[in-house]
Amino acid sequence: MIRFASVVALAFGFLSLSVVGFAQDEKKGKGKGALADPEMAFKRMDENGDGKVSKEEFKKAQNTMAEKMAEKGFDNLKKAFTDKPDLLDKMFAAMDTNKDGYLSLEEFKTGREKTRELMKDVFKKKDN
Repeated sequence: MIRFASVVALAFGFLSLSVVGFAQDEKKGKGKGALADPEMAFKRMDENGDGKVSKEEFKKAQNTMAEKMAEKGFDNLKKAFTDKPDLLDKMFAAMDTNKDGYLSLEEFKTGREKTRELMKDVFKKKDN
């Protein structure tokens, strides 16, 4: 049960953090607070600065985050993406409520709970 809780916490953290901020030099102090600040995470995923996150930007950010987490010894997320190649598409679809192919900041904020539930289901099935 502790393992499951840890995995769910990591999955939620991955959804909230931005890859760019996570990968930046910690000495510069950038990237801190992204877990608590969805606006910051969203901004960092929005690579071209157009105010919306495309599926490609989302998938790139999440894959990069999974890689960074794996480098630090938390490889469950990377394994989940490898085992379920459609998982990122499902996560994006759950967040993209207006189905325009992009995430707005509001969709990102409200969609994090939906994707958290999706990740709980994925990891629950893996643990059983």
